Amino acid sequence: MDDPCYVIDTSALVDLRINYRQSNFPSLWDQIAALIAEGRAVAPTQVLHELERRDDELLAWVTLHEAMFREADAACAREVIDAFPGLFDPEKLTEDADPFVVALARAPSQMALFSAPTNVVVTHEEMRPGRIRIPDACRHYGIPYMRIPDLVAREQWSF
Repeated sequence: MDDPCYVIDTSALVDLRINYRQSNFPSLWDQIAALIAEGRAVAPTQVLHELERRDDELLAWVTLHEAMFREADAACAREVIDAFPGLFDPEKLTEDADPFVVALARAPSQMALFSAPTNVVVTHEEMRPGRIRIPDACRHYGIPYMRIPDLVAREQWSF
C-alpha cells in the first residue's frame, strides 16, 4: 500500500470533533497524531485560522499538533481561486482555507516536501449541484479526496 500524505480540511477536523469525540475515540485521535508526527497529515495554516474562531477541545488538540500546519504555495492558491472563485469569499476577515487545502495538495513544490507518492485531501464536504466545493476542485486537478472513515479504511486501522 502506498503511503499518501493527507491534506486535511477544516471540515474534516470539525467532523472528527463532532462525530468521533476524543473522549470516545482516543485511539483514532492517536492514530491521526501519529500521521502528523510522520509528516503524513498536514493542513494549510488557513485551517488553523478557521479553527481559532472557536476556542474548544479541537483548537487545543491542533495547537498541540501544530507541526501539521504548512504554508501553501500562494501562486498555486491563486490559480485555484481563479479557477474556482466559489471556494473563496473575499468579504471574510479570515481567508477561506478551501483553496489553500487544494493548493497544498497539488503544488509540485509541496509534493516534494512530503516525499509521499500521492497527496489525498481529507474533507467532510461533498459535491453539490450549484455550489463549488473542495471535491469539485479536487476532481478538476485529479487529486483524490476522502472523508475520515475512508482514511481509517485506507490506513487499515481497526479499533
